Amino acid sequence: MTQAGQIHRRGRGITFAALLAAAVLIAGGAMPGGAVAVSAPATGAPATHAPAGTLLAQKPADKKKPAEKQNPAETKKPEQTYSSAADAEKDCAGDNTDARIKGCTFLIDKAKLPANRLAAALAVRGYAYLAKQERNRAILDFDASLKAVPDQLQVYLYRGLAYRLIGDYPRAIADFTKAIALDPKSAGPYADRGMVLGANKENERALADFAKAIELAPNDAFTYAARGALYAGQEKDDLALADYNKAVELNPKDAGVLRERGNLLLSVGEHDKAIADFNQSIKLYASDWRPFRDRALAHAVAGNYSSAIADLDTLAKAYSTFAEVYRIRAAIQEKLQRNDLALADFGKLLEINQSDVGALIGRSRLLAASGKAEQGLADAEKAVELAPDRAEAYLGRAFVRARLKRSDDAIKDVDIAVALDPAGATVRIDAATVLLELGQHAGTIANLNLVLESAPGNAQALEKRCSAYAALGDKARALADCQKAIVIRPSVESYLLRSSLQTRPILAVLDLNQARMLNPGLAAAQNGLKGVIANATKTIEAKPASEDGYAIRGWAELVLGQSKEASDDLSKAAELKSKDGYVYLGLGILSQLDGKADATVPLYDKAIELDPLLGDAYVRRSVLRAHSSKHGEALVDLAEAWRLNPESRRQIKPLINQLLVLSTVQMRMQPNNVSLVIGRAMGQAALGEFDKAITDLDKAETMTPGSAEILLRRGQVYQQKGDRARAIANLEKAQAADPGNGRIKSLLEEVRKSGG
Repeated sequence: MTQAGQIHRRGRGITFAALLAAAVLIAGGAMPGGAVAVSAPATGAPATHAPAGTLLAQKPADKKKPAEKQNPAETKKPEQTYSSAADAEKDCAGDNTDARIKGCTFLIDKAKLPANRLAAALAVRGYAYLAKQERNRAILDFDASLKAVPDQLQVYLYRGLAYRLIGDYPRAIADFTKAIALDPKSAGPYADRGMVLGANKENERALADFAKAIELAPNDAFTYAARGALYAGQEKDDLALADYNKAVELNPKDAGVLRERGNLLLSVGEHDKAIADFNQSIKLYASDWRPFRDRALAHAVAGNYSSAIADLDTLAKAYSTFAEVYRIRAAIQEKLQRNDLALADFGKLLEINQSDVGALIGRSRLLAASGKAEQGLADAEKAVELAPDRAEAYLGRAFVRARLKRSDDAIKDVDIAVALDPAGATVRIDAATVLLELGQHAGTIANLNLVLESAPGNAQALEKRCSAYAALGDKARALADCQKAIVIRPSVESYLLRSSLQTRPILAVLDLNQARMLNPGLAAAQNGLKGVIANATKTIEAKPASEDGYAIRGWAELVLGQSKEASDDLSKAAELKSKDGYVYLGLGILSQLDGKADATVPLYDKAIELDPLLGDAYVRRSVLRAHSSKHGEALVDLAEAWRLNPESRRQIKPLINQLLVLSTVQMRMQPNNVSLVIGRAMGQAALGEFDKAITDLDKAETMTPGSAEILLRRGQVYQQKGDRARAIANLEKAQAADPGNGRIKSLLEEVRKSGG
């Protein structure tokens, strides 16, 4: 069960007066005099998110230190210093948890209470222990309370919660079942039991309980959040998101649910929406460390490493001994090739815990990669000594030994690691990394093939296999793997690898620029671009009329921010009648930077005319068209870019969504604007909404019957939908309407060939 499953129902804070009243009613007697009537305490029910306050107010839980170390039977009782039962009763009914325990203990031990009041005091003290995470101790009090007065609904609910928190699911289910029997019309016990059933992998029963809870209380945000957590655990992302959305709609100030929805959005690649949820969670509860950590991870996944590090820096300042912060930050610094900073974070981890095996492995590998393999070996040996049953320890040592050219020892470690965890994808990828280091390319590829057979979308495995194929000189396979890896998860390593494989120097320049954008301080990318300029200059010196030399140098200068030099070189390439669409794309970018919108569009038009597959030209032209309120044409451009350049879809998708809204609004004012209808159709198709797209294109055809453009677009949509027969039928009609259209001819050939 995910974190949303830990959110406890609001409004069930337990008070001495409330339980006393319940106990009296159960016993069938009148409330005795002297009861203190108090309002619900501010502390409320146990919560997983902290109250509002400063970040320093809430310390992350130390997973290595359980909340309860002692035997609950041996818990030292607080001092009993009350002069009268009335004073003790005030504390027992108060807001302070420790004072509650002290006051209730005095009443239980000294006051000789009747059964109903004894049951109430025991229940309140049990709740106080529960709030202090002393769950077993709380259960003892709840047991005693129920022994004194059976059938107390609230006590069953809280004992069920305590059992759930210690992982005793059968007893938790039994207590919530008893609560349901006592109050079958209350939604809460059904939702509580549903959570435990879900945690116990009894998913169908859990869903039935959640459905009953929603039937009884359709506006209860808690139940939607709990069911959303169950769906998320089953990887039913659409159902989970719908429930989280409903929970947030009903209770927009629940920081915990916002964080859970953010994590779900992050898992499906909606980085911006995830970050927005984490931002709101932080705004609501600035004292909770978790949304800071989750936002850092979201920034890192989205490639915004500086923002990720900023969040981790904030946490490190607040919690100097919180290991998770340094572990995540070390991984990011290592990815950015800031080895000194990563080593410092590994060092901090080992200051916190000198037996941290993960930190020892990480530091050993990084030292080896930094040319300090002898130093790294000491860490690697210690990791194996501490964790002789962990595959990653042997793989860490194998990597260091490989750097030390101790091939036989490294291979022995790899064999031990794989034997310990033969099905582990991470183990296989790390084994492949060591074998690649040793030049054993066949073994590298064999291990990665095993990973990719079960997980074809594993970007890390694709990236490593790209390296292996490149080392073997198989550029075609290497390039294909790198391209797949970049579409799934863009990384500095993949872009650098692909840049070395590109057959066109301009494409290599673009890859170096992408790597530099992910890591602005990356020396390899910077040096690579300078090398491109030097080589292009030699080409120009040898052949002054080389349009390719000017085009390549111009693009390298453009991405380095040398606008004047780039403009001169790209203009010279155009003057020499270059047929390279990138020349005009570069000139368009420079013109757009100068704010010359009218002069820019023809340059993008020329780029597309020369190279119809140039996705970036469509994206940039779409922006200019959108600024001119040509939303339909802008959407057509974005849909074409979506089709041509899958690795840019993360950036394109928000633009399409925004323009779909704008085009729909514009269509209300211009219902006969065919361009808007076609544009909206292609935007919907790009997002997979094929039926909506076809409906719009059918409407467009009624407005302009026989249009080759509409038939072409409808053929494209049917092709995307996988309906080959209808795609061919529409494209054949389009070709008949416009026989000389090369786009229609090429797409028709492509669709026909796709059938074998």
